Amino acid sequence: AARDGDVTLAMLAAVLVNFGNAGGRFGAGLSCDYLPPGRVAAIAHVFSLIGFLFIVLLPGAWAGLSAVTFIGLGYGIASGAYPSAVSLFFGVTQYGRNFGILITAWGIAGLCAPWVGGWLFDLTGDYVLVGIVGLILSSVGLLVTLAIGRYTPNP
Repeated sequence: AARDGDVTLAMLAAVLVNFGNAGGRFGAGLSCDYLPPGRVAAIAHVFSLIGFLFIVLLPGAWAGLSAVTFIGLGYGIASGAYPSAVSLFFGVTQYGRNFGILITAWGIAGLCAPWVGGWLFDLTGDYVLVGIVGLILSSVGLLVTLAIGRYTPNP
């Protein structure tokens, strides 16, 4: 409704975010066999950045649909790349503990982000500020993944 969409477009958005997520997970799983998982994660952040740029720069329902598709794709790619990265950086003997920390942080973010996004929407009446926050966080994630560089396997 905030982007002048109707119920049909809202349902399509739910489908597209999930198609992006599933496709991203599948693609990341295959990509991590050939590329360093840190680079695959960087690609995830690039797709998220594109999605948030749609939110910030373009009005309308179709831009919103494009945004959720790209953000879903970025989320799926990250979901597929991070387990590989954790196992390579910390080794299989430390995998459970380190992946548990990662997934706990991910869960906390998943609980907080919708509330914060809703609060920012209520303050402004649109999703532009939410998109700006997403741009900032995705940019930080991209910089971190690029700074990590190539992995050195840990036994």
